[in-house]
Amino acid sequence: MTSFVASFSASSVGVVSGWSGWVVVERLSWVASSRSILAHCSDGRVRVCRVDRLGSSSDASRLTALLRQARDGGLWVRFVAAGQNSPNRWFCGVELLGE
Repeated sequence: MTSFVASFSASSVGVVSGWSGWVVVERLSWVASSRSILAHCSDGRVRVCRVDRLGSSSDASRLTALLRQARDGGLWVRFVAAGQNSPNRWFCGVELLGE
């Protein structure tokens, strides 16, 4: 199992608001206008990470690499959100199961 939670800029800095249920990432996309990573998941939800809110570009790179690994390997993933955001819509970290 691999976990990674990026440092995140929010009104409640450092406060993890919760983990999503386990899902499979079916597709990833990038929205340049909002600088967001979109994870299209097996539960029908699209989870969003605003890259500019992450602590560093290396955090964004690590998170993207883990999401690609999960998608390509069909691994189970759960998402974490911070700052009182819902992990069913937003994320700043992931945990991978089954690698």
